[in-house]
Amino acid sequence: MNPNIFQEVDVFQFNTTGQFDCIILECNTLGLFAKKDVDLLIKMKSMLKDNGKIILDVLNKNFFTSHYQKTLVY
Repeated sequence: MNPNIFQEVDVFQFNTTGQFDCIILECNTLGLFAKKDVDLLIKMKSMLKDNGKIILDVLNKNFFTSHYQKTLVY
């Protein structure tokens, strides 16, 4: 069973158009995404302004080598 990969969603800089500048998702790993996780990313991307970003903040940093950065921007 694959629990939802996203633990918490933090939203910053809500503006008057109802779109976001940046959405930060905390996730346990960047391994295989379940379809529901991908659907959530697609839904959130539609909530962003044209140059808005989704940032994945990896909680399980031991999973990565130093080659990877802590956050990945989509």
